[in-house]
Amino acid sequence: MNIVSADGDLSEIADCDLSLLVAKGFTTAWDIPRRHRTTVFTTKHLYFSGPKKKFRVRYDRIVDFEPFDDGFGLMRDAQTAKPQSFRAEDGWFAFNLATNLAQM
Repeated sequence: MNIVSADGDLSEIADCDLSLLVAKGFTTAWDIPRRHRTTVFTTKHLYFSGPKKKFRVRYDRIVDFEPFDDGFGLMRDAQTAKPQSFRAEDGWFAFNLATNLAQM
């Protein structure tokens, strides 16, 4: 993981698979192997990075969460939204984390 100042050389994170703003002027980046899937929870968004797709969802745009034994599911607030599911080693923890962050 690299933490780079916005005043610094941003070329370090240009090739990274996932980068997030940590604080004003600072960005963090992860190099994720292409075959891996990563879900990152922040206080405002849920980020997903996979081999074929990357996206970000604001918690206030999620209308429903569903717990699973091996992860959780969510439904976005959009006309064409389809249910999305995420696997986790501890599905109950991931579900509780996502629902509690969405209520903040």
